[in-house]
Amino acid sequence: YKGEFLHCAEATAEDVYPGVAHTRGIMLVGGVLLVIDDITSDRAHDYDWLVRCEGAPELVGDSQSVQSIFEDIEHVRIDRCLKASDSFRLNWRCETTDLGFALWNSAGECTVGIGDCPAENARGRASFLLCRTHARDVRFTAALVPSSSSDGLELAKHGGLIKVTDGNRAGYIFLREDGVAEENMAIQTDGR
Repeated sequence: YKGEFLHCAEATAEDVYPGVAHTRGIMLVGGVLLVIDDITSDRAHDYDWLVRCEGAPELVGDSQSVQSIFEDIEHVRIDRCLKASDSFRLNWRCETTDLGFALWNSAGECTVGIGDCPAENARGRASFLLCRTHARDVRFTAALVPSSSSDGLELAKHGGLIKVTDGNRAGYIFLREDGVAEENMAIQTDGR
């Protein structure tokens, strides 16, 4: 779908990993990019969610450092390994703009690795974030928001409501947790 304020697409793959169905939804809402991955199986698996960026990662909030569990990944260097609850937040400091990033994980606790891997140009390296969780079914919801300065940028999720605050402006995006849309669903708001 391509509209004036919303662009979205969705696809499902059931033949990549045996017994696992992966549905990815991508939405561009205003200036906010959402990536929603629903992964389901009849048994529990370790699921890894990965994102790369050319900028330097900067943690937001407190995280508990743990011993790395990511030794089995070729061509990747893990600099930090952290234990996170159901959410994780960082900013990437880039040359011309910053990128605010938040990742929410429906399975609960996860392990996050931050490091670098080969860049697309084969001469350099790019920073990345890898989130691993163990579950039968999981939903990863990521929000990426470019900003001239990520210092005043806040990303928060409460149930299906994502709040993006940049300075004194706030925007809200509502996602149904069960994936079912209702055309006339009432949402309480203080918007005018």
